[in-house]
Amino acid sequence: MKTRNFIRLISFVSIISFCQVIGAAEITGEELWEKVITYHDPGSNWDSFDGRVRLVTTNSRGRLYSETISIDADRDFYQTEKDNATGLVAGVNDGTAFSKFTDAPKNKQQGDRQLRQSRSNAPMMRQHHSGHLGMPMQMKLAGLKAQKEVKLAQFQGKACYALELTGGPAEGPFSYWRGHWTLYADPDTFAIIGGRHQKPDPESNLPDLYFVCHGVFEVDGIKIQSTKSFFRSEDDSYVFTDVYGSAR
Repeated sequence: MKTRNFIRLISFVSIISFCQVIGAAEITGEELWEKVITYHDPGSNWDSFDGRVRLVTTNSRGRLYSETISIDADRDFYQTEKDNATGLVAGVNDGTAFSKFTDAPKNKQQGDRQLRQSRSNAPMMRQHHSGHLGMPMQMKLAGLKAQKEVKLAQFQGKACYALELTGGPAEGPFSYWRGHWTLYADPDTFAIIGGRHQKPDPESNLPDLYFVCHGVFEVDGIKIQSTKSFFRSEDDSYVFTDVYGSAR
């Protein structure tokens, strides 16, 4: 209770950057992780999740992409269907990656190349999309470890807990989760309000990103953030926004 009251007390302190550490919390990383999971998956449904989600993405250049994501964990099934001219479909079914077009492209050679690439990327994209829908649970499945100390922080002007997670295998689909992750959790509900990822390879061309969440909706018992906006950690420049909703 003292920790929570302290967080409320400092919630009005102005911040210099997108995140500012202000102290240590009276809760361990594992305890906080379990509370975050309990908020987003109160019925322990993630291992048997069966749902469809609509995703619309806009980037910094104003381009818009949309797709429908389907996951049936009991069948080991994942699929994404793009809303484009060819209706590209890719996914994983019972451990086997697949790809196809709902409408044949005009350029067969280019289409074949796109199918091969989509099939190759499907296991990693499965982690990417599963992370969007059930991030704290999927991180647990990937083998990440929570740092024992939990920091009190200000994120986007809000007081929160900062849960630090590291690890992940070097190879295979779960390697998507390698690096250092920070999840920012609401101190009252334990909902994820944002996060940050530091890439595992300093030489990588990929930027370190942080994301800000708004809104929540529910699919098959899982509480999913409605909107995630991503920014570069180095200069706070805007990269893209994902908007999620239930799909029929």
